[in-house]
Amino acid sequence: FLSFLAAAAAGGITSSVALCDAGPDHRVGGKDSTELVVRGERKCVPQQFIEELASFLGENLTVDYEERSFHGTPQNSFHKAVNVPDVVVFPKSQYEVRNIVMTCNKYKVPIVPYGGATSIEGHTLAPHGGVCIDMSSMKKIKSLHVEDMDVVVEPGVGWIELNEYLKPHGLFFPLDPGPGATIGGMCATRCSGSLAVSL
Repeated sequence: FLSFLAAAAAGGITSSVALCDAGPDHRVGGKDSTELVVRGERKCVPQQFIEELASFLGENLTVDYEERSFHGTPQNSFHKAVNVPDVVVFPKSQYEVRNIVMTCNKYKVPIVPYGGATSIEGHTLAPHGGVCIDMSSMKKIKSLHVEDMDVVVEPGVGWIELNEYLKPHGLFFPLDPGPGATIGGMCATRCSGSLAVSL
């Protein structure tokens, strides 16, 4: 860490401004804010960025306004955003997610992960535009280790579907945020639920 700081101080590490970096008068709510509109500064993503995503995603990408508006305007959230994502992508593998993230990093484009869209806190808003990564196509249960009480899943698996899979093994996933929630979204929002508490 200290060598990193020394290199940064010596000018050995250069940084570039991300499309979501705040301007001098930028503010998105705050601890004491009661404002329900999340404001951000949207900067258009370059066409070259969209073409690079399309090169490995093919048809699993859209710039259609209706789809972007649907993903950027959560139905259950108390918060509303003034912007929507510039692109919505639907990865089908860990490899595609990795490439999406690397491409976003290359162009400094913000990322908004999207699970079951059940959050009421505005987690899926895109105040700076960017890329919405819809995980709904990644629904595989990869492995179950009953002895360890451990299961490996993709982020689009719903908690209800997971419990149906676990029931024949005498196991259950105790978190219960509500119908439609996915494991990826539950991890992203630090989900809990009434069944997770032992009285």
